[in-house]
Amino acid sequence: MELKEEEKMLQMEETSGTEGQGAVSKPVTGTDQIITLDRLAASVYENDNETDDLNWHELQNSMLKQKILTGMLISMERHSIGEGKTVNVALADYQGYRVMIPVTEMNIILSEQDEGDMTKKIRITSNMIGCEIDFIVLKLDAATHSVVASRKKAMEKKVQNFYRPQVEDEAPLIQEGSVVEARILAVTEHLLRLECFGLECFSRVFELAQAWMADAREHYRVGDTTLVRIHKIQETGGKLSITVEGKSLDHTTCYACKKQGKYIGTVTGIHDGLIFIRLQVGTNAIAHSVEDRQLLPRKKDDVYFICTRMDEEKEVAIGIISRVIRSAR
Repeated sequence: MELKEEEKMLQMEETSGTEGQGAVSKPVTGTDQIITLDRLAASVYENDNETDDLNWHELQNSMLKQKILTGMLISMERHSIGEGKTVNVALADYQGYRVMIPVTEMNIILSEQDEGDMTKKIRITSNMIGCEIDFIVLKLDAATHSVVASRKKAMEKKVQNFYRPQVEDEAPLIQEGSVVEARILAVTEHLLRLECFGLECFSRVFELAQAWMADAREHYRVGDTTLVRIHKIQETGGKLSITVEGKSLDHTTCYACKKQGKYIGTVTGIHDGLIFIRLQVGTNAIAHSVEDRQLLPRKKDDVYFICTRMDEEKEVAIGIISRVIRSAR
């Protein structure tokens, strides 16, 4: 299945270096169970005083029992495998052990037409450096302490464990509406690539936060985590896919701007003649005109905004821009 246009944009940005989803989101409550990544803590980082033998034993357990471990993706390298052949591998650190994961085992999913594009997969993997990733060990060499592993197998096992029923007639641990901790794998100006317990998805930034922002990269970092709610789970040809949202988890209080009130804000976008602004008082705003036509505002400019009314339902201030205070040019 071909990727959506927004997903292709993110992959294009990785290789080169505003509508909602329609469903009504329920607010997070005290009864919501947040599924966090430390559910796997027993197989992640052990105490600092654990010996190398115990850490090596964990790697052996991963290979023999298909146990999921977690390490930090630290680099990309090309390794010779003899007879003039090379293989591109991602290197993850697990308790001081360098774990080699071939790019073919990184589970980088592209569109059908790009599936064989190894260069693109290498660059996407490179942009994930700094992330925690899960893996299952495939091979060990006790003499050299070399480790070869697969992220793909770990992700497939997590999908089976979290999105599939473990007992007949019982619901899976993660369902539509579940709140989970997601890893941030890549960030562009308006789009994030996330991993939610074995499934990757793309999400526009305005689906994750109440506040409008000009550049998501100023607020989100590769390697961080963020809470999201599973919006929809779909299955096509035996493969699961998800969409997520985070607005219902954002408890930011909107400041009600006063009519004829004057505020400073930053332009986050311009579309069809409307100028979208994030005011410093903590409110989203829309300007439909500009008084000073000598210097029209652009994205990321700081502007002087005059409120003409407050849309209480949408929690958006409506008004005009008096002038540009500071140009981002």
